[in-house]
Amino acid sequence: MERRERDKHLLILALAGLTATLLQLSLHLRPGPLGMPISENPARSLLDGALWEWLTFAALSAPFLFLGPFLASRKSFKAARLLRISHTVAAFAVLTAGHAEHELQRFMGTHLTLDYLATYGRLGQSPSAIGYALADDAGGPYSAVFLALLPVLFLLAALLGPSDRRRRVSPSLAGGRFTGLLVAALVAPPAGSGPSIQPQAMGPPARTGLGVLWSAMVEAIGRNTGPGASSLDYQLARKAWTQRGEKPDWIFADARHPLWRVPARPCQAPPKPSWNFVIIQLETFRAMDMRSFNQELQDRPTAFLDALADDPKSASWVRFYANGIPTVSAFMAMHTSLLPHSQKRVATAFRGLALDAFPSLLRKEGYHAIFATGADPSWDGQRYWAERWYDEVHFDPRYDGRDDLLFDAVAQRLLDRGPSLCPFVITIVTSTNHLPFQLPGENAKDVKDLPPRTRLHRTMAFTDRALKEFFDQIRGASWFKNTVFVLTGDHGYDLGERGISGRMTNLRHENTWVPLIIHADHPALPRGRHETVASHIDLAPTLLKLSGVCRPSAFFGHDLTRLEPSGGFALTIREGAMALETRQYSFYFPPTGRARIYLSEDQKQAEDIFSSVSTAFVVRHEKFARGLSRVFDGLYESGSVRPFATPGLSSSSAREKWVF
Repeated sequence: MERRERDKHLLILALAGLTATLLQLSLHLRPGPLGMPISENPARSLLDGALWEWLTFAALSAPFLFLGPFLASRKSFKAARLLRISHTVAAFAVLTAGHAEHELQRFMGTHLTLDYLATYGRLGQSPSAIGYALADDAGGPYSAVFLALLPVLFLLAALLGPSDRRRRVSPSLAGGRFTGLLVAALVAPPAGSGPSIQPQAMGPPARTGLGVLWSAMVEAIGRNTGPGASSLDYQLARKAWTQRGEKPDWIFADARHPLWRVPARPCQAPPKPSWNFVIIQLETFRAMDMRSFNQELQDRPTAFLDALADDPKSASWVRFYANGIPTVSAFMAMHTSLLPHSQKRVATAFRGLALDAFPSLLRKEGYHAIFATGADPSWDGQRYWAERWYDEVHFDPRYDGRDDLLFDAVAQRLLDRGPSLCPFVITIVTSTNHLPFQLPGENAKDVKDLPPRTRLHRTMAFTDRALKEFFDQIRGASWFKNTVFVLTGDHGYDLGERGISGRMTNLRHENTWVPLIIHADHPALPRGRHETVASHIDLAPTLLKLSGVCRPSAFFGHDLTRLEPSGGFALTIREGAMALETRQYSFYFPPTGRARIYLSEDQKQAEDIFSSVSTAFVVRHEKFARGLSRVFDGLYESGSVRPFATPGLSSSSAREKWVF
């Protein structure tokens, strides 16, 4: 009886291992979403992945293999059957979690976590681009969805197979008394973390399903993700900020809130008339695919933006970088001037915090703030913050993915009500240029054979034309000449420049280098082309400076109108990976493996010069980057960003209703 019960659990283990191996085969035999392979050595990755899956299921099955025969020997048949069902359901959960983890790694190079689900688990509000990406998958249309049926088939087979009413499994399955399985279970780490399915320089290792569930449990029990910041880290952060500029104008005034700073002298009143601000956040706009930022580019997909960058009334920063990826991380960095958390998405993980943002501070000076987007901001947690920072938050599902319709609606709104809204600040978030880089109304099969960069250029050109029409519509408005236009990308996208399927944790320039153009007739705007290293956290302080607003804040960025060309640094943080930009060098610190170092003039980051610099030099810069990351992790987790809470300035009853 004991042996028969053991056979049934071994059958569950065998079915689960076979299903996991099939999922590994599908993962490594299918290319990435844009047609690139997902690893440099698919055969080795497949072998490693399958081995770790089997070890994981051995670890999972060990307790059931002990308890099942024990219950059968005591004739507790109902309890033994319940145990088998529990074993089957646990294996099903591991298979499902593992498949989801693998597909996220394949598409984005990101882990499946509770934080990820909290941010992107609103399937009914997901943008249409997500469905297009699944339909356009080079590994097979909707293959990621169809392969999720394999764990379901395992569940059915395992529940029907080991029944006492069915033919018994051959006792030979229990050969060796499962001693080998027990040994394997003991050597399998609890988290089930397997080898990376991509080179170490690209992103975090893919985990088995047990690793996903284990990490979720750890995440649910405790929010701390690593060593906390020390007083030396906070001193490092303050020193880094003051050395970059503006030291005479601000002082750090609160030891309990290390980055809170106040004006060193009384502020002057903002100028009259006040300046209006239009901030345009461009989805997946890579600086390397704009001629005004990459002189080597042969195509010109953004003719209007290139002309705007060269306009005598414009300033452009050619070494400008995103601090966080994906869009919601960039959104938070732009607004709050704070670096991202190293592991969590601030927008959803730290909703209890009171965070200042440039629109909320401008509203205190009488500005009317509007947020308009082409993709549902509820899907990734932006709406929660936008409704606290802006007077109006607008999204119309009819314009999902249609930047031309979005810009037209905003233009009509400003033309109809612009004078009565002044001074105003409006943020417009585009969405057409999103993976899979497909034009509105276009069938996936019409573009599936086009190279990824060609597709990207076509959707960038679509948004560029919509932007030109927007400017043409509003150029004659009375308030136009007194308006500052800020245009930047939220992040880039790895199109496989390194030879394998792109990863958003590959924090090199294909992912992090974005444009920044500021266009205005403002006397304080330093026009022309600037080589100063800057990033999204510098936008909020710059907007406040151009508006003349001077208020205490924890903003970690700087006013770009005053930075010297020789100064500046930029830090990008995502899931353990970091990229540090300095005047002379670009550093990439992956989650595992050694650093990559490039000269600043090597904007394509083609030549790694790691071997030509000293180890101490690399360690010093990595210590600086990780120290800053610990500071911001500590600020978020301890709630020490600012010394007091500010009640929300807007409410659903006070917010004006606006339908495009």
